[in-house]
Amino acid sequence: MNEMLASHFQTVRTRVEAEVKLHSIIMVTSAKADDGAKLTAFGLAECLASAGHQTALIDAAANPDAAVNGRFKTKARCGFPIYAMPEGDGTQSRARDALESLERQVREEFDYTIIDAPPFMHHNVTVALARTVDAVVVTLRLGRKPSKADQFTLHALGRAGARVLGIIAVTPESIEHFDEVGGAQYIADPIRRVAAHAANGTTGAGMQIRARRAR
Repeated sequence: MNEMLASHFQTVRTRVEAEVKLHSIIMVTSAKADDGAKLTAFGLAECLASAGHQTALIDAAANPDAAVNGRFKTKARCGFPIYAMPEGDGTQSRARDALESLERQVREEFDYTIIDAPPFMHHNVTVALARTVDAVVVTLRLGRKPSKADQFTLHALGRAGARVLGIIAVTPESIEHFDEVGGAQYIADPIRRVAAHAANGTTGAGMQIRARRAR
Protein backbone atom coordinates (compact mmCIF):
# COMPACT_ATOMS: atom_id res chain seq x y z
CA MET A 1 0.00 0.00 0.00
CA ASN A 2 1.50 3.36 -0.94
CA GLU A 3 1.99 6.02 1.72
CA MET A 4 -0.93 8.21 0.66
CA LEU A 5 -3.45 5.37 0.72
CA ALA A 6 -1.98 3.96 3.93
CA SER A 7 -2.36 7.32 5.66
CA HIS A 8 -5.90 7.68 4.34
CA PHE A 9 -7.07 4.34 5.72
CA GLN A 10 -5.18 4.71 8.99
CA THR A 11 -7.16 7.91 9.58
CA VAL A 12 -10.41 6.05 8.99
CA ARG A 13 -9.24 3.22 11.28
CA THR A 14 -8.42 5.65 14.08
CA ARG A 15 -11.90 7.12 13.91
CA VAL A 16 -13.48 3.67 13.92
CA GLU A 17 -11.50 2.64 16.99
CA ALA A 18 -12.46 5.86 18.78
CA GLU A 19 -16.16 5.89 17.93
CA VAL A 20 -17.25 2.30 17.28
CA LYS A 21 -17.21 -0.30 20.04
CA LEU A 22 -15.72 -3.75 19.59
CA HIS A 23 -17.80 -6.57 18.09
CA SER A 24 -19.47 -4.13 15.73
CA ILE A 25 -20.47 -4.30 12.09
CA ILE A 26 -19.63 -1.44 9.73
CA MET A 27 -21.15 -1.16 6.27
CA VAL A 28 -19.35 0.65 3.49
CA THR A 29 -21.61 1.83 0.68
CA SER A 30 -22.07 4.66 -1.80
CA ALA A 31 -24.72 6.43 -3.79
CA LYS A 32 -23.31 5.36 -7.15
CA ALA A 33 -21.17 2.58 -8.57
CA ASP A 34 -17.43 3.13 -8.91
CA ASP A 35 -17.33 5.49 -5.94
CA GLY A 36 -14.67 3.50 -4.09
CA ALA A 37 -16.74 1.44 -1.63
CA LYS A 38 -14.90 -1.81 -2.40
CA LEU A 39 -11.51 -0.10 -2.11
CA THR A 40 -12.47 1.54 1.19
CA ALA A 41 -13.96 -1.64 2.69
CA PHE A 42 -10.85 -3.63 1.82
CA GLY A 43 -8.44 -0.93 2.98
CA LEU A 44 -10.25 -0.41 6.28
CA ALA A 45 -10.38 -4.16 6.97
CA GLU A 46 -6.67 -4.48 6.26
CA CYS A 47 -5.77 -1.58 8.56
CA LEU A 48 -7.90 -2.94 11.40
CA ALA A 49 -6.41 -6.40 11.01
CA SER A 50 -2.89 -4.97 10.90
CA ALA A 51 -3.62 -3.15 14.17
CA GLY A 52 -4.30 -6.49 15.84
CA HIS A 53 -8.09 -6.59 15.65
CA GLN A 54 -9.88 -9.80 14.72
CA THR A 55 -11.43 -8.56 11.49
CA ALA A 56 -13.62 -10.00 8.75
CA LEU A 57 -14.75 -8.60 5.41
CA ILE A 58 -18.13 -9.59 3.98
CA ASP A 59 -18.59 -9.10 0.26
CA ALA A 60 -22.26 -8.23 -0.18
CA ALA A 61 -21.60 -6.73 -3.61
CA ALA A 62 -20.36 -9.90 -5.32
CA ASN A 63 -22.29 -11.57 -8.09
CA PRO A 64 -24.17 -14.43 -6.36
CA ASP A 65 -23.53 -16.60 -9.42
CA ALA A 66 -19.82 -16.54 -8.53
CA ALA A 67 -20.43 -18.17 -5.17
CA VAL A 68 -20.70 -21.81 -4.25
CA ASN A 69 -22.49 -22.43 -0.96
CA GLY A 70 -22.14 -18.75 -0.12
CA ARG A 71 -18.38 -18.99 0.48
CA PHE A 72 -15.42 -17.15 -0.93
CA LYS A 73 -11.73 -17.47 -0.36
CA THR A 74 -8.90 -15.16 -1.26
CA LYS A 75 -6.15 -16.17 -3.64
CA ALA A 76 -3.49 -14.70 -1.36
CA ARG A 77 -3.08 -14.07 2.34
CA CYS A 78 -4.90 -10.92 3.44
CA GLY A 79 -4.60 -11.27 7.19
CA PHE A 80 -8.39 -11.46 7.45
CA PRO A 81 -11.11 -13.70 5.97
CA ILE A 82 -13.47 -12.61 3.22
CA TYR A 83 -16.97 -14.07 3.13
CA ALA A 84 -19.95 -13.88 0.83
CA MET A 85 -23.37 -12.91 2.10
CA PRO A 86 -25.43 -16.01 2.89
CA GLU A 87 -28.35 -16.46 0.54
CA GLY A 88 -31.84 -17.54 1.50
CA ASP A 89 -34.24 -19.41 -0.74
CA GLY A 90 -35.57 -16.23 -2.32
CA THR A 91 -38.25 -15.54 0.28
CA GLN A 92 -38.09 -12.45 2.45
CA SER A 93 -38.32 -14.42 5.70
CA ARG A 94 -35.44 -16.76 4.79
CA ALA A 95 -33.30 -13.82 3.66
CA ARG A 96 -33.98 -12.08 6.98
CA ASP A 97 -33.13 -15.26 8.93
CA ALA A 98 -29.85 -15.64 7.03
CA LEU A 99 -28.94 -12.03 7.74
CA GLU A 100 -29.73 -12.37 11.45
CA SER A 101 -27.71 -15.58 11.69
CA LEU A 102 -24.73 -13.95 10.04
CA GLU A 103 -24.99 -10.93 12.34
CA ARG A 104 -24.94 -13.09 15.49
CA GLN A 105 -21.95 -15.08 14.31
CA VAL A 106 -19.70 -12.20 13.29
CA ARG A 107 -20.41 -10.28 16.49
CA GLU A 108 -19.22 -13.27 18.49
CA GLU A 109 -16.20 -14.08 16.33
CA PHE A 110 -14.73 -10.70 15.35
CA ASP A 111 -13.82 -7.32 16.82
CA TYR A 112 -14.90 -5.59 13.62
CA THR A 113 -16.79 -6.86 10.60
CA ILE A 114 -16.65 -4.68 7.48
CA ILE A 115 -19.37 -5.14 4.87
CA ASP A 116 -18.63 -4.14 1.29
CA ALA A 117 -22.18 -3.31 0.18
CA PRO A 118 -23.61 -2.40 -3.23
CA PRO A 119 -24.56 1.24 -3.90
CA PHE A 120 -27.44 2.21 -1.64
CA MET A 121 -30.88 1.44 -3.11
CA HIS A 122 -29.29 -0.64 -5.91
CA HIS A 123 -29.95 -3.82 -3.95
CA ASN A 124 -32.36 -4.74 -1.18
CA VAL A 125 -29.54 -6.14 0.95
CA THR A 126 -28.04 -2.66 1.43
CA VAL A 127 -31.32 -1.26 2.68
CA ALA A 128 -31.79 -4.21 5.04
CA LEU A 129 -28.23 -3.95 6.36
CA ALA A 130 -28.63 -0.23 7.08
CA ARG A 131 -31.13 -1.14 9.80
CA THR A 132 -28.89 -3.66 11.54
CA VAL A 133 -25.27 -2.49 11.29
CA ASP A 134 -23.63 -0.33 13.95
CA ALA A 135 -22.18 2.29 11.61
CA VAL A 136 -22.11 3.23 7.94
CA VAL A 137 -19.30 4.74 5.90
CA VAL A 138 -20.36 6.42 2.65
CA THR A 139 -17.79 6.82 -0.09
CA LEU A 140 -17.71 9.53 -2.73
CA ARG A 141 -15.45 9.61 -5.78
CA LEU A 142 -13.72 12.95 -6.03
CA GLY A 143 -14.29 14.83 -9.25
CA ARG A 144 -17.88 13.90 -9.95
CA LYS A 145 -20.64 16.37 -9.34
CA PRO A 146 -22.93 15.85 -6.34
CA SER A 147 -26.23 14.39 -7.44
CA LYS A 148 -29.72 13.72 -6.17
CA ALA A 149 -28.59 10.16 -5.52
CA ASP A 150 -26.15 11.42 -2.88
CA GLN A 151 -28.83 13.43 -1.11
CA PHE A 152 -31.29 10.56 -1.33
CA THR A 153 -28.76 8.07 0.08
CA LEU A 154 -28.00 10.19 3.14
CA HIS A 155 -31.70 10.92 3.68
CA ALA A 156 -32.64 7.23 3.37
CA LEU A 157 -29.87 6.18 5.76
CA GLY A 158 -31.20 8.68 8.29
CA ARG A 159 -34.72 7.39 7.95
CA ALA A 160 -33.45 3.83 8.45
CA GLY A 161 -31.88 4.92 11.72
CA ALA A 162 -28.36 4.24 10.48
CA ARG A 163 -25.40 5.91 12.15
CA VAL A 164 -23.31 7.50 9.39
CA LEU A 165 -19.75 7.54 10.64
CA GLY A 166 -18.57 9.75 7.82
CA ILE A 167 -18.30 10.43 4.11
CA ILE A 168 -14.96 9.27 2.70
CA ALA A 169 -13.61 10.96 -0.41
CA VAL A 170 -11.80 8.59 -2.75
CA THR A 171 -9.61 9.66 -5.64
CA PRO A 172 -10.21 8.13 -9.08
CA GLU A 173 -6.53 7.16 -9.20
CA SER A 174 -6.92 5.05 -6.06
CA ILE A 175 -9.91 3.24 -7.52
CA GLU A 176 -8.10 2.59 -10.78
CA HIS A 177 -5.06 1.23 -8.95
CA PHE A 178 -6.94 -0.91 -6.46
CA ASP A 179 -4.08 -3.42 -6.57
CA GLU A 180 -2.01 -0.95 -4.53
CA VAL A 181 -3.96 -1.96 -1.42
CA GLY A 182 -4.09 -5.65 -2.26
CA GLY A 183 -7.00 -5.56 -4.65
CA ALA A 184 -5.47 -8.43 -6.60
CA GLN A 185 -6.10 -10.55 -3.50
CA TYR A 186 -9.76 -9.56 -3.36
CA ILE A 187 -10.88 -12.00 -6.03
CA ALA A 188 -13.90 -14.24 -5.63
CA ASP A 189 -12.80 -17.83 -5.99
CA PRO A 190 -15.55 -20.35 -5.21
CA ILE A 191 -14.60 -23.49 -3.31
CA ARG A 192 -16.80 -26.55 -3.09
CA ARG A 193 -17.33 -28.04 0.34
CA VAL A 194 -20.61 -29.87 -0.22
CA ALA A 195 -19.21 -33.21 0.95
CA ALA A 196 -17.61 -31.67 4.03
CA HIS A 197 -20.84 -29.89 4.92
CA ALA A 198 -22.80 -33.11 4.65
CA ALA A 199 -20.23 -35.02 6.68
CA ASN A 200 -20.34 -32.78 9.73
CA GLY A 201 -24.02 -31.94 9.41
CA THR A 202 -23.36 -28.23 9.89
CA THR A 203 -24.84 -25.61 7.63
CA GLY A 204 -25.33 -21.88 7.48
CA ALA A 205 -23.22 -18.80 8.05
CA GLY A 206 -21.95 -20.00 11.42
CA MET A 207 -20.32 -23.08 9.92
CA GLN A 208 -18.84 -21.00 7.12
CA ILE A 209 -17.18 -18.60 9.49
CA ARG A 210 -15.84 -21.24 11.88
CA ALA A 211 -14.42 -23.27 9.01
CA ARG A 212 -12.71 -20.24 7.48
CA ARG A 213 -11.27 -19.17 10.85
CA ALA A 214 -9.73 -22.60 11.29
CA ARG A 215 -7.81 -22.42 8.01
